[in-house]
Amino acid sequence: MRFARYLSKPFVEALNERYRDQGSWWHKVVEDPAAFIAVRRNCLNVYVNGGSLLKITHSPQEGLICSIHEEYLVLRSERAYVRLAADETPQVAMVSGTEGLVRHYRAIKRRIARFGHAERMGENLIACTLPEILDMEAAFGWSRGSGRRSRVGRVDLVAVSRSGRLVLIEAKLFTNPDLRNAERPIVIGQLHDYHKWQRADQLDIIAAYDNVVKLYRQLEGRFFAERVSHVPDPPNLTLYDRPRLLVFGFDRKQQRNELPAVLTPVLEAMNDVGMTPQDLVTVGSPGNLTARKLLAGV
Repeated sequence: MRFARYLSKPFVEALNERYRDQGSWWHKVVEDPAAFIAVRRNCLNVYVNGGSLLKITHSPQEGLICSIHEEYLVLRSERAYVRLAADETPQVAMVSGTEGLVRHYRAIKRRIARFGHAERMGENLIACTLPEILDMEAAFGWSRGSGRRSRVGRVDLVAVSRSGRLVLIEAKLFTNPDLRNAERPIVIGQLHDYHKWQRADQLDIIAAYDNVVKLYRQLEGRFFAERVSHVPDPPNLTLYDRPRLLVFGFDRKQQRNELPAVLTPVLEAMNDVGMTPQDLVTVGSPGNLTARKLLAGV
């Protein structure tokens, strides 16, 4: 299946109509600075705190349909423990319907954070903070022969520079063991997969994100307006010829005593797959990352 990003015209119209209702769940999501909205194949994924808050689809019969993981519908009570008895069913508060989503939105986000992994949460924070990020957790596949797409990977972040150049980014928490291997860090294999995919499917990738930018200009609300404020119109996108590695989540002591030893073999292995030292970006706190640093030289 070719890599693609799109929404149907009725889907876009339904989203904009729902957004104009300022009390709606969609308005709540679009105006939330901590929510990242990712376009997929005629659906949307909404990420908060490193987890998937909603999957949004559309059908001519039902209109907008939003789905949420059942784990996030349980509301915590003031007490940590619920009394059990032989003849009683424990009373647990649950989110009910889209009105409940709006009413308990902050509580749902806190519950997602309980299940969140530090690396995904950092990635989510970067995606929300930098309007240059067009996508996160972007699944892809490519053919191993016979026209079948059997190999699947996932790009952490896809960014676009002010000149309209797309960059695929692998984001790693400093403590991730994928950065540490005496012979060849595992992350190098992931970067190599990105590189092979972008060379094989360059035109599809450009077309997909060209469509994302166009959709952002059609959709109403803060999130979409911010994402296209720096992109040329028309976008005329191109693709940076190699991926980048972003390492984050270290303190000053780790930066001084541990970071050089961890990154030296990574840099050496990156060179073997055609990447340069400029393609390795480091930042202690993900909230401090700037687009200028992430996309330097692009």
